[in-house]
Amino acid sequence: MIKKLLKNDLILKSLLSMFTQGLGQLTALVTTVLLTNHLNQTQFGQWAFATITTATVLATIATFGAGGGVLSKSWGWTQKQGVEKSKYVFNIMNGYLHKGTIFLLLVGVVFAGYCLWFPSRFNNMELYASLFMFPYFFANLIQAYYVSEKRVSWANLNQLCLRLIILACVGYYIFEPNTDFSTIVFMMLVILSCFTILVYILNASKLGYKSAKSGNNDNLSFMVLHWGNLLFLNVSPFILKVFCSDTDIGIYNVANQIVVISVFFAQALSANTRSLIAHGFKHHSKEVFQKNIHGYAKLMFFFSIGIIFIIYLTGYWFVKIYGEGYYLAYPLSCVLLLGSLSQALCGGLTSQILNMSGHEKKTAKSFWYALVAMLLLGSSLAKFFGIWGVAISYAIVLSCWNVYLLTLVRKELKVNPTMFKFLNLPKSS
Repeated sequence: MIKKLLKNDLILKSLLSMFTQGLGQLTALVTTVLLTNHLNQTQFGQWAFATITTATVLATIATFGAGGGVLSKSWGWTQKQGVEKSKYVFNIMNGYLHKGTIFLLLVGVVFAGYCLWFPSRFNNMELYASLFMFPYFFANLIQAYYVSEKRVSWANLNQLCLRLIILACVGYYIFEPNTDFSTIVFMMLVILSCFTILVYILNASKLGYKSAKSGNNDNLSFMVLHWGNLLFLNVSPFILKVFCSDTDIGIYNVANQIVVISVFFAQALSANTRSLIAHGFKHHSKEVFQKNIHGYAKLMFFFSIGIIFIIYLTGYWFVKIYGEGYYLAYPLSCVLLLGSLSQALCGGLTSQILNMSGHEKKTAKSFWYALVAMLLLGSSLAKFFGIWGVAISYAIVLSCWNVYLLTLVRKELKVNPTMFKFLNLPKSS
């Protein structure tokens, strides 16, 4: 069995991607642990909201859908080969880079106006952390390009470097406690910006600075899709910000960080198969395409279930490293993991299959439906049950969303996206 696994190139690539992604998550974990033990809960909640929610959301919006699959679909559908194929995809990325930079500069002007108009609300640390949107934006586009080229480990290494920079700055703050934390955050901003610009220049020097448009006429669909996905994944902190406290945001962030571990392999497999699914749909027969989807779903199921089981067993002891104020994160993570479990049962790649086969508009609508449902249900339950209401709402909505996408794939593509062959549709005569 081990020999068979080692001969599977997709498994090896996914495991390597999982390893590099795991190093990145481990770095983020160590950073979070250091911060939770050296900042009060209010400060940590402000940091988490500024960097993980505000900066991440704005940076992803600025990509206008490029990180959601436009580059991978362009790679899979084009007839170009070799270096010309790489240049073609990179030039498309450059087009998004120009638009996104203009958008973020406008956002920066709004931030500056806010600070001048409301000086009493001005918080240096939150402002500098929110400006991480610039390096995050550059990093998102470069990583999307690497994923489209099926160099997922390079994308994860790029993300790992960003997190190592943040960890190094946090380490400096701990050993120099007299330094104001806002100064440390500003130092992070400068170093992150220099690093991401350097990585872009190294790639552009080989592939060019010209910009181009995707020839698939799907830019708007992927933009709406990516924004809906982004807002759905980050709506919980906003609900907590309104109905709960910064302390609750910090605890929820820790719980969510535990849940992220459960989707390590799922994210690695998804990134490694994105371009393959686009290519397979365009160039393979339906029978071969279905066989490949079964294989992907089987890998997704067994690895995801195994990781989720381990987290349920060890999470109670694991969460202790964050400090005494974060014990609630373990039972919260158990609730959130129900959403990850539903994803594994439904195949895990349903949205990817729809996006890479030209049905990204339907996936986009589903994300916005899920977002509205999460806002309504999460806000209602948060009023009565606080942070627990938000976690329960997320698990319910995510589970319903996975089932909906499963039925959508079967209806639109006549394909079974799960590992369960008894769900296969009968062959048409």
